[in-house]
Amino acid sequence: MNALAIRASAPSLAVINGAVTCTSLQIAESFGKRHDHVVRDIRALVELLPADRLPIFEETVAERTNPSGGAPIQSPAYRLTRDGFTLLAMGFTGAKALAFKLAYIDAFNRIEAELRQPPAPMAALAAAGVLAGRFLVNFGGDGAPRVQVVPPTAVVMTPEDCLAAIARGDLTVPPRALADFVSSAVHKLARLAPGGVA
Repeated sequence: MNALAIRASAPSLAVINGAVTCTSLQIAESFGKRHDHVVRDIRALVELLPADRLPIFEETVAERTNPSGGAPIQSPAYRLTRDGFTLLAMGFTGAKALAFKLAYIDAFNRIEAELRQPPAPMAALAAAGVLAGRFLVNFGGDGAPRVQVVPPTAVVMTPEDCLAAIARGDLTVPPRALADFVSSAVHKLARLAPGGVA
């Protein structure tokens, strides 16, 4: 049979601790193998692996239906990373196995590409041009941030630059605004001085 004629459905993978993973149960089902045989093959690989490679196979427990109708049965299972899947699936042969290997590889690639994309809210903000804007963030006495949009026409200066510009006469500040500015600066300096009020 031509391998290209066989199509496998895309497996459902999960992201666990930032890694894309599949389970030994999914592999058994996809490849038409007995789960206990898949677990046996994984354990044989684990025995041969150096310690730094062991995390590609994480031992876990799977619940399966009790054929007698009683309580579900707990069975040993594994969660595999891409590398674990690749190592295990290398031993699977035939056209059907090839189709499922390709489906798994495509699923791993798709999910890993999605993980590399910026989070949806950031992408939406970038598309709206918000990330190109300027914002002033102040932290009040309660530590809560207060965010203000800085218009493109506004000049943003450090307190030192502002005082220097006033002293040079480059900046004219209404007396009330200057008094507020000086009062705020003195208050902040008092908090910073040794023995000052926090």
